[in-house]
Amino acid sequence: MYAFHLVALSSLAISALSHAGQPAIPELWQEYFGDSADARWVALLRDDGRVSAAETIAASYTLGSHHDGDRQLRTALLLATMEDDPIPTLQGILLESEPHRRAFGVLVAGYLADTRLKDDIDRLKKDREPLNVWFWDTVGDAASEASQTYEDGGIFKKRDEFPGFPSPRWRRGKIEQSDAANPCPCGTSVTEAACAPSAPEASRDT
Repeated sequence: MYAFHLVALSSLAISALSHAGQPAIPELWQEYFGDSADARWVALLRDDGRVSAAETIAASYTLGSHHDGDRQLRTALLLATMEDDPIPTLQGILLESEPHRRAFGVLVAGYLADTRLKDDIDRLKKDREPLNVWFWDTVGDAASEASQTYEDGGIFKKRDEFPGFPSPRWRRGKIEQSDAANPCPCGTSVTEAACAPSAPEASRDT
């Protein structure tokens, strides 16, 4: 099910990439929210022409049908096309008292596979609070699946197969094996591509 939806929605995610100064409604947003897309976008649009990640998650949650993970997958794909960082909002959801909210958040977290969420995902694997009419019996069961999804790379694991697949600037992913084989010449743990070049020393007359 996961692989099917990833392939089916990836083309929509590619076309939904937003650009600064272009407040047009992304195609994925229109596909996701259907007839209410225009009204939701206008209602959430900020002065800078963007919609925040927090409000996107809130709007997505109101659509219901959280029991099988499809809503969470679609939410993650939508967030991947946005410039606003969703991680602080998700970290807050993972601390909420309502178990279905935590389960919703942890599944989205697994799909986004951001290292800032790893500790929260692991913590919730011990959460035994029950879920009503979900595919998972407890929050911990949902977190265990999210953990596996995280380890697999989440929605970004198929990135190489889909040129142009979103690679949001806010995401902090695990160092890929290919990157680890080519460490930055500066000697740090970051990859060469991620390393900011040092400013050249000013020449001195001798």
